[in-house]
Amino acid sequence: MWWLAVLVAAATSCKSDSLDPDHGAVASVVIAPPTATVAVGASVPLTAEALDAAGQKIDGLKLVWASGDTKIATVSSSGMVTGVAVGGVQIAATAQGKTAIAEVTVNPTPVAGVRLSPTSRDLLVGQTVQISAQTVDAQGNVLPGRPVTFTTSNATVASVNASGLVTALAAGSAIITGASEGKTAVATITVTSVPVASVAVSPSTNDLVVGQTTSLKAEPRDVSGQVLAGRPVAWSTSAPNVASVSSSG
Repeated sequence: MWWLAVLVAAATSCKSDSLDPDHGAVASVVIAPPTATVAVGASVPLTAEALDAAGQKIDGLKLVWASGDTKIATVSSSGMVTGVAVGGVQIAATAQGKTAIAEVTVNPTPVAGVRLSPTSRDLLVGQTVQISAQTVDAQGNVLPGRPVTFTTSNATVASVNASGLVTALAAGSAIITGASEGKTAVATITVTSVPVASVAVSPSTNDLVVGQTTSLKAEPRDVSGQVLAGRPVAWSTSAPNVASVSSSG
């Protein structure tokens, strides 16, 4: 196994310890904790003790620490383990040819915050905006590849899909939330109705005899000429002594 090389190194580096009459023969080595987790870039301490045949701690004896894969985690001479990359690794402590192993799991750096852009936007009904999200660690460094879940506080006003695309549906306001690993950020969306650019009345001309009536139809339209449904129309006449008009046209 990989730690056999550690035994050789330990036997060499600890040779004077093993010959020291003040140290008893090492019967075993124990590591605490035997299992541990640490995030990439973070550290966790391990402790090790050499024990004699009676299970008593042997003080002053040098212990050699080693990592089974330094690409995943490193370990200092004092047993401080630092996560390098996601994965599992064995950490060994050796004295006088006796070795103990700790299993260490290195997890991804946790998300400390979420950034959304833009954080606010005014939209007209029917318009869309793409909300982008970044996850960051405690130092503000971007953590790529972390999933972000989007939700809306008011789905009748603005919807949002899984990728953060917001669609304005009706006048009002909605809060878009981006969440990752329990951390959230919000963007405020304000939706207003498409303004009326013109009103088309049909028929545009009509000849009537006194006492006759006719019905007029009005269509509010946007700047591109599209009909805007559901918009109220107020009717008036320029000469009420010639022709009157009701509220329905």
